[in-house]
Amino acid sequence: MSDTSPKVNCFHCAFFTLTWEPKHPKACKLFGIKSMQLPSVIVFNSTGEQCSGFVKK
Repeated sequence: MSDTSPKVNCFHCAFFTLTWEPKHPKACKLFGIKSMQLPSVIVFNSTGEQCSGFVKK
């Protein structure tokens, strides 16, 4: 059985932040990602692997 979704919850990560930009409200300070989607979803879609930079708050 293959895993097709990220398990990392950005809301529990020390690098996750919210921005004031309506088009890019979610951001990752570690990877420099700003988007509508959670950064962990973008990392998973780009690499096929779960985010390796997750640090629990």
